[in-house]
Amino acid sequence: MRCFLAIELDDLVRDRLSKVIDDWSQHKASVKWVERDNLHLTIKFLGQFPDERVDDLSQRLQEVCRSVQPFVFNVEGTGVFPDWKRPRVIWIGVRDGELLKQVHKKVEGVTSRLGVEREERPFHPHITVGRVRTHQEIKPLMDAVKSLKDEPFGSVRADHLTFFESRLTSQGPIYRVISRFAFGGESG
Repeated sequence: MRCFLAIELDDLVRDRLSKVIDDWSQHKASVKWVERDNLHLTIKFLGQFPDERVDDLSQRLQEVCRSVQPFVFNVEGTGVFPDWKRPRVIWIGVRDGELLKQVHKKVEGVTSRLGVEREERPFHPHITVGRVRTHQEIKPLMDAVKSLKDEPFGSVRADHLTFFESRLTSQGPIYRVISRFAFGGESG
């Protein structure tokens, strides 16, 4: 199954980001926008992961998450990957992302021991809100994205890690929660 590990966002932050996405989607640029209910902060994309290894991974994640205390991070600012001239991904940023980086490092250790490749690029905590399809008429949208580069969007209390399955459909991805692992506690 195709899956990933993420921090879920609270409704207030999702609502704020959804409003920004609605505003940006008025531009003529060709972008596939993320649906409100699919907004999250990816800690680790696993790709195709064998069904028979899910229980083993879940047990290891539960152990790792017990060692992490709940924390708060601020959702703030905007940007793009790889750069402003040829953007492919539009994102909302995170301030105070050090604890997210620590969670990523622990998760990366667990998943690499189960055969998932380590990410070569440094982990940059962010919330993907759109994927650019073409660069035609992109400049007005990029100006709008840049205009919110220091904008605060709220705080998120991270108290668990979520294991998602992602099924790709012609209407967009469908996410299903496989399990949630409480920081400092039990899975649900």
